[in-house]
Amino acid sequence: MKTFPRIIRNTLGVVALSLTLGSCTTIKDIAYLQQIPEETPISLQAPQDIRLEPGDQLSISIHGRDPKVVEIYNMPTVATSTGGSTKANYTVNANGQIDMIQFGLIHVAGLTRAELANQIKYKLVSSGVVRDPVVVVDFATMSYSVLGEVASPGRKPIDRDHITIMDALAQSGDLTIQGKRKNVLVLRNEHGKQTAYRIDLTNPESVYSSPVYNLKQNDIIYVEPTAKKANESDNNANTFRTPAFWMSLVTFTITLLALFKNNIPHYATISSIFFTELVLRITECGDEHPRYVSQCMVFMLSLLEMVRTMRNRLSEWCLLSFATHP
Repeated sequence: MKTFPRIIRNTLGVVALSLTLGSCTTIKDIAYLQQIPEETPISLQAPQDIRLEPGDQLSISIHGRDPKVVEIYNMPTVATSTGGSTKANYTVNANGQIDMIQFGLIHVAGLTRAELANQIKYKLVSSGVVRDPVVVVDFATMSYSVLGEVASPGRKPIDRDHITIMDALAQSGDLTIQGKRKNVLVLRNEHGKQTAYRIDLTNPESVYSSPVYNLKQNDIIYVEPTAKKANESDNNANTFRTPAFWMSLVTFTITLLALFKNNIPHYATISSIFFTELVLRITECGDEHPRYVSQCMVFMLSLLEMVRTMRNRLSEWCLLSFATHP
């Protein structure tokens, strides 16, 4: 009758050890900008204002002392689908131009909002028609996209002259706990080709020196899921088609046999549970944490010694059984 309490006691011990090993996610995988120097200034990239590209849509408003004079320079008001009204927008064509009222084609590609506003203001003053004009240029439909493990994925509007990768992630509600901080992907279209960049959010140098620290319109940010999150898929590591499932089943079966048949050695249960724990953790974390796998291998060596002891005890148990029940 001493076997049953011993099984419970040792099983609880293994469970406690499993909880110690159980989490793949550590503070080193979650915290941003680790080892950033405190109270010491660090060099940052100069803010890069967004420059206009073909396909961008702009809202341009011109104001002056005489509303009737400047009215001819403004786009007409159009009805919206919701029953309201708004001013029509200018679209930058494939040649980087907009066709502006009274001025005709103006090349705007490569200009910032402020530079375009100054150029239009100069044209108005040079014409001698409008004195002291005020020109307001706004982005109409400019945006970037955030996909993957963030709280609020989707297309995000750009409402300022410059925006950083940290600003973009903040507007998306931050990464979820299942998002990989060390391998954030940023896709950017440049000269008709798409270029991929990687950023490690836990490394200050990787963040602040990245070519995509300052974002541009139409950038795509993708946050990959951790291995644990990916394994939650029905077609991945948590199904009956994987070794992890079958190892769990073997452990469950041995545990039941040990509980209902006291003459099975309790260390067989402990060994099976411990071995299964290692297999599960390697399956779950192997791709993401190679160092964790090496730690598991150290435990595996300890397990081999346990198996050797179990084999000797099992031989003694078999001999005893045959002697007791010839």
